[in-house]
Amino acid sequence: MLFVRTILVGSALAGLLSSSNAAAQTADNFIGTWKLNVAQSKFSGVAPKALTVTFAKVPGGVKITATGTAGDGAAINIVYTPTYDGKDVPVTGSPDYDAASLKMLDANTRHTVRKLKGKAVQTVHSVVSKDGKHFTSTTTGENAKGEKINSTAVYDKQ
Repeated sequence: MLFVRTILVGSALAGLLSSSNAAAQTADNFIGTWKLNVAQSKFSGVAPKALTVTFAKVPGGVKITATGTAGDGAAINIVYTPTYDGKDVPVTGSPDYDAASLKMLDANTRHTVRKLKGKAVQTVHSVVSKDGKHFTSTTTGENAKGEKINSTAVYDKQ
């Protein structure tokens, strides 16, 4: 009887631990609205004049919306809804990539791979600061014109 009780308690604890791990994996300190701090950012090309990124929690993932004005004055309006499992999802509004995948490394760190026509063209590593007031994204790769990208963008929580 003790053996059966031990198995039942062990199974219940395993269930609790796996559900808490799943919840921890979807904890996302990026949720909210962030504004690009152009003065603190560094771009290999022309910097955007303004950029606001919103991360909104949705079932199984996050809806990401980036709006603003590019360095050449063109409107920026990029939208996609990745899950946290690293699978590609479609992206609208970007000339440089048409799909992206997102992996949460922890609640403050994420890794994004952007693709164009099935080929990985950019990687983005993003980290929320310990105080939760800023996040920094480092992007490497190339744009649709084949120009190299190496930028560090700093965002302030709104």
